[in-house]
Amino acid sequence: MNEEELIEVIRQRAAQAIVDFSDISDVKLGFDRESVAWFDSYIERMRNRTDFDDGTWRGLFHTIGAFLGESILRKAGGSWRWSEKRQCWVIVLLTGDWSSPMTKVENQFKNGPEDSILSFYDVAIDFVARGGLHDQAPPSAVSD
Repeated sequence: MNEEELIEVIRQRAAQAIVDFSDISDVKLGFDRESVAWFDSYIERMRNRTDFDDGTWRGLFHTIGAFLGESILRKAGGSWRWSEKRQCWVIVLLTGDWSSPMTKVENQFKNGPEDSILSFYDVAIDFVARGGLHDQAPPSAVSD
C-alpha cells in the first residue's frame, strides 16, 4: 500500500471506532471534544480492570489513537504523516508541529490520567494549533 492508502486505513479505523463504541457510550460519538472525553474515561475504566492486560490494550492503541488524531485534525487542520524517526504515524498540524496520538493513548493506558487524551486534545486545539509553541500564531491556524 502507498502512503495515501495507509492514511485512508487510519481514517477508516477512526470512523469504525465511533461505530464500534457507540453501543456502550452514553454520548453520541463523533469527532469532537465530548467524544474524546468519553474515550478518556473509557481508557480509565478499562485500565483499572484486573482482566484487562497489556495484550488487550495494544489493539486499542491504534483504534483510539486513530480516532484521537482524526478528531484533532478535523478541528485544527493538518495531516497524517509517517515518521521514520519515531517509526509511527503522527499528526502534523498547520503550524508544522506534530504529535503521535497512538503513543498518547498508549501512555494513558500505562500511566493513567496524568497522560489524559482529553488534556492532549485540549492542548493541541487551544494552544499548539494556535501557534502557542511559536512566537507568533499563524493567521487562521484554527477556525472556530
